[in-house]
Amino acid sequence: MDRLRIVLVGLGGFGSRWAEVVQRSPEATLAAVVDASAQARAAAVERLGDVPALASIEEAIAAVQADAALIVVPPALHEPVALAALAAGWHVRCEKPLADDLAAAFRLVAAVERTGLTFMVSQNYRWMAHVATLRRHLQDGLIGELGAIRHTFNKAWDFGGWRATLPDVLLEDMTIHHADLLRYVTGRECEQVYAQSFRPSWSWFEGHSAASVLMRFGGDLYVNYSGSWVGTGPQTSWTGTIEIEGTDGLLVLKNDELTHYARGKPNGDQPAGRVLPTLDVAREPQDESLARFVAAVRDGTRPETDIRDNLQSFAIVCAALASARSGQPVRLAELLDQTRAGAGD
Repeated sequence: MDRLRIVLVGLGGFGSRWAEVVQRSPEATLAAVVDASAQARAAAVERLGDVPALASIEEAIAAVQADAALIVVPPALHEPVALAALAAGWHVRCEKPLADDLAAAFRLVAAVERTGLTFMVSQNYRWMAHVATLRRHLQDGLIGELGAIRHTFNKAWDFGGWRATLPDVLLEDMTIHHADLLRYVTGRECEQVYAQSFRPSWSWFEGHSAASVLMRFGGDLYVNYSGSWVGTGPQTSWTGTIEIEGTDGLLVLKNDELTHYARGKPNGDQPAGRVLPTLDVAREPQDESLARFVAAVRDGTRPETDIRDNLQSFAIVCAALASARSGQPVRLAELLDQTRAGAGD
């Protein structure tokens, strides 16, 4: 079977990594690369070899035969680039977050519905081995009925570039990973969000780089999420430290290792934790994500992180942003209904 011909749009740090993923895939090939920067294009040609390097998605559509676009540009550009690709009959694989606001996300969903093309959003945390292990044990009922989650993310990270000026860099750029992860491992949808975001005085970001978010998921599952891009002290992994408590015990994912604690009795010694072996996975997360995209395009099926599913993860982030700015809790169903009506969907 012929390889899927992919146009990579965006040659920054993440884009360069995606170029390597496509190049090593047995199921895909780079039809072209796109970036507005002549320097980035020249560097890509030197690194990747004889691959057309163009300045815009419009140039690529006119110049090359392709099946799909892999979009790795800042979120504000996701909508115009994706709409151009869909109009050209190309399937779309888009980096997170889906868009720069919820209305744009609804417009993209409408375009996908009109064209019938595949649109998959990058949520590669789903295919990390330790996340797969956590999900398996939750599905198997190891800790009984879920009731509470404590999720902490702490990193001191200076990206530079466009992220440095985002108004709410943690919520806008990182929390989507954690929101999607929570939906994925619990199998539940978020119903309400109450958030506060802030800029610590020592922050090197212009906008808010830390946040505290309370979420209520279906089945009265409560999540206390706390994150910072400028945190001192022990650094969490990229997935963060996640403590999930149920009627029969606790699962703790810390430093990408999962520990199980059976429920003890009050006023007594608590049982010691038991480290659980990590499941084997076939591929690295980005390789797995690309393979699933290719399979969905070939089979005509919806990928796991199809745009319509990912809208529910993105809505959590948008609700947190709306709550942080209004000071009020936000119900996701109301936010989705209001935005859908305003977007004309």
